[in-house]
Amino acid sequence: MSIKFIKTTLNAVVLSFAITSASQAAITVSSAPVQIQWTLLYPVVGGGDANIDISSPVGICRGFWLSPTSPAYKEAMAMVLLAKAKSKPVMVWLDESNTNPTSPTAKYCRLYAISVQ
Repeated sequence: MSIKFIKTTLNAVVLSFAITSASQAAITVSSAPVQIQWTLLYPVVGGGDANIDISSPVGICRGFWLSPTSPAYKEAMAMVLLAKAKSKPVMVWLDESNTNPTSPTAKYCRLYAISVQ
């Protein structure tokens, strides 16, 4: 995977992960900006997995999850915390085929990219 930082003319910052594997992930783009509702951190599960709940579902996803073993975990988490602290909307791109097993009833899909508006 490669990581790219892009600054748009709307002052939005996009953190994108380019998937280079042969298999294609099922990606859903949020149709509109959403708000970060809350973050739940699992210090013992996955070495610090985090579920992030958003104001409107994106596809099958109630929110998204981050794993500390993911590339750019700290940068993505910083963007989540910034958006929550400043009440800034975000746009998220999520991988519906990769849900967090720690939440069997609500679907938290793996984060593919995030943009703070």
